[in-house]
Amino acid sequence: MLLLLNDILEGMFTKNELAFLAFVVLCTIAGGVILVTKGPVLQPVLAVLKNENASAPCAESIEHSESASETKSMQQCVNINTAQVSELVLLPGVGQKTAENIVAFRNKHGRFWNMNDVVSVKGVGKKKLEKLKHLITF
Repeated sequence: MLLLLNDILEGMFTKNELAFLAFVVLCTIAGGVILVTKGPVLQPVLAVLKNENASAPCAESIEHSESASETKSMQQCVNINTAQVSELVLLPGVGQKTAENIVAFRNKHGRFWNMNDVVSVKGVGKKKLEKLKHLITF
């Protein structure tokens, strides 16, 4: 079939024109492949280029005593792609059900690449994400 097509096209076009036509066809196919795979393959690259993963640096887990009877601790960052329900519920505003939704969403759809992905989880809106964005990493 390919040879037949080659014979037909060879009579219509010069070798240079055929080479150019082949180049255009290959570029079109490559563009289609990129569009189809853009989500899973290029999304992490695009997120880094757009700096969507950027969040405020997480506070290290620090315990200090202001008085002998009072101890406060700063919250440690949680990697939302690896955290279990027991870790997620420690985040402010995240209860058992929201933590379970995060893990279920991650299991079904794969890793979170940026803050916009987290908003897709049932129970996590923009207001809640605003409170969490400095405490989660990817």
